[in-house]
Amino acid sequence: MAVAPIDRKGIPRNAYIVKWVLGREQVCESEYVAGSAERSVQIEGDYAGASVSIDGCNDDEHFRPLCSLDGMLLSQITTCGIIGVRELSKYLRPRVTGGTASTKLTITLLYRVSR
Repeated sequence: MAVAPIDRKGIPRNAYIVKWVLGREQVCESEYVAGSAERSVQIEGDYAGASVSIDGCNDDEHFRPLCSLDGMLLSQITTCGIIGVRELSKYLRPRVTGGTASTKLTITLLYRVSR
């Protein structure tokens, strides 16, 4: 499984935007979000049969799917949109499962750091 590069930018009000562009069966570098107060993920692009999982990790090794603000497990997302992330984890990363050569998804994380 190829690891996708990460694009990170600071924006006003102690917030950060992190963007990954993923293809089929692709995982990416994780983002350290332990100090974040709020987190949301936007997914756009062509799923082409793929699904996305938004995973978190606290032990530096085992990533597990997180939940949305309304308690939905973020493990088999197949539609575009913006989703709030409920749990605070040390790291966060998206993962694409399945798909075809046409799968191309842009996943953008917005998080605000408590200061």
